[in-house]
Amino acid sequence: MAVAAGVNIVPGHDKPLESLEQALQLVHETDLTYPVLLKAAAGGGGKGMRTCYNDRDLKEAWVTSKAESLKFFGDGTR
Repeated sequence: MAVAAGVNIVPGHDKPLESLEQALQLVHETDLTYPVLLKAAAGGGGKGMRTCYNDRDLKEAWVTSKAESLKFFGDGTR
């Protein structure tokens, strides 16, 4: 709705990611650049969200985000 209304938005990806490799590929092969926010698909309130400033952060966040999301929401999808 925001895009259709002409509102400026932050670039992102709105589909669940299947793997860490897919996440890294998005950063390296699209217009996304660091820092990026990795967010769990389920939940809210900041649970399962991690700011990543480089590949190392993204790799670490992939694991911790999934664990936190599973613990609080029973869903590890990112």
